[in-house]
Order: sequence, then C-alpha cells, then structure tokens
Amino acid sequence: MQSSPIAWATDLHLDKATPEARQTWAAKCVDTGAAELIITGDISNADRLADDLDWIEQACAPMRVRFVLGNHDFVSPTGLWGRGPDYDGHGSIRSHVEGCVASARARMTYLHSEDRGVLLDSGGTLLLGVDGWFDGRAGDPDQMTKTAHERRELRADLDTRLLAWRLKELSPTPRRVIIATHVPPFATACLHMGDQTSGFKLGLYSNVGLGRMLTEYADEVRKLKVGITVLAGHTHNAAAIRPRRNLRVLVQGSEVGAPGVMLLPADPYLID
Repeated sequence: MQSSPIAWATDLHLDKATPEARQTWAAKCVDTGAAELIITGDISNADRLADDLDWIEQACAPMRVRFVLGNHDFVSPTGLWGRGPDYDGHGSIRSHVEGCVASARARMTYLHSEDRGVLLDSGGTLLLGVDGWFDGRAGDPDQMTKTAHERRELRADLDTRLLAWRLKELSPTPRRVIIATHVPPFATACLHMGDQTSGFKLGLYSNVGLGRMLTEYADEVRKLKVGITVLAGHTHNAAAIRPRRNLRVLVQGSEVGAPGVMLLPADPYLID
C-alpha cells in the first residue's frame, strides 16, 4: 500500500547557509510535490531558531511542516545552554518554539509536544516525534564525561520514555508509524565516510536506549503487521538499517551550508 509522498530534510543548519542556499532548499522542498515536510533537527541555532522556523513556514508554503529539534537548536553562538546553573535551556527553548508554532496555525507542528502525533493520510500513517539525544551507551562509556552521563539521564532517556508511553497509548494501532528524532537509535546506523563510527564518538552519535525500546515495540506489533520507519540525522552521513522485518531506520546525509531534501522511500514491508 503506497501512501502520499512525504518530503524529509535534516541538519539544515540555516544559520550557516547563504540566502541563496536557503532559497534553493525551499524551492526543492516545494518542487517535490509532497504536502508534508518532516525535519529531523539541527534546523538552526537557539538565537535565531524562531525566526528560521517562521521563514520555513512561509518559504515552503503550502507544505505542512512537522519537525523535531536537534542539539544545535539548543545552542547559542554565545554559549552552550549557558545562562547560569539554574537555566533550563531545553525547557525554555521548547516553550518558546511551542509559542511560535501556535501562531503558525495547522501548517507547522512541533512533534515533541504532540502526544497523539499527526495522522498523515487516510491509509493509517501516523507520525510521532521526540527531539532525542545521544545516550553514551555505545563506544567507550569510560570516556564519557560526567556531563555526558547527566545528559543521558535528563534528555535521552527522558525522551525515550516519552515516546514509549506515546506508542503504548496508541489506539487504534496504526498501519504505519513514522518516528522523527534527531539522533540515530542504533550504533550500526552511525557512519562516517561510509564506515562505522567507532570509539568515543560512537557514544555521542547514537541513542542505544531508544533503539532497544523500538526493537521491543516492533516485536510487540509485528503480528498486527505494523510497519515502523525511524527518521534521523545528526551524523551527516546516510545510512539505512533494518533491525527487524517491520522496523527500518533511515539516516539522511547532509552538508553544512547546503541543506537538502528527499522524498521518503516506500517501505517494501508495507507494499501489498
């Protein structure tokens, strides 16, 4: 069963793209002919994120934009989440983004804030999303700093539990689930120049806890013939793996300064 075409982009880094590159990207998005555009994080930086989201809504109209945030979206050029020890950078930025999206009507959705997700078509395609984070479980955990372990507990695992709860609450069970997140949920999906990322960096580029949860969910719904597609970015290197017959993970490659877009390929598992 084929669904309507869906466009997908990631790691735009619009703060590092020229006006010409930005306009070229927006034109390519519209030219895909897709009504839906999914963005899996690293859109810009914290200081200009709201303005860039507003620009995307206008430049990509009439497409409906569904997005999650990446680690760079929480970074200010003047400091990394840093406005004192009591500053909740993630919470403050997320609240600000929610306010911006509220004024965009139905054409823009911050998926991290949508418990019920977004039904994309009449064929039963449901889109869910969480921002996600690296969890340091892959690679050499002894090299992870205390700060990195704290991020795992406060961000990666919290987002994983949030997504697990959303999947558990789905009723009725959809035919197809698309999950948007920024960090790949399996270490085997983290490539660099075509080779497996290794060592310390592997812990910074993957979210192993999320992968374990998704594998368990795929096993639970396999008898219902539910197909799951996970979309991620972060590594800037393309990858495609299938941990389960009904679970595929796609990581889109990207180049800083030259944002791209692609149509989401059909999943053979879901073609009748």
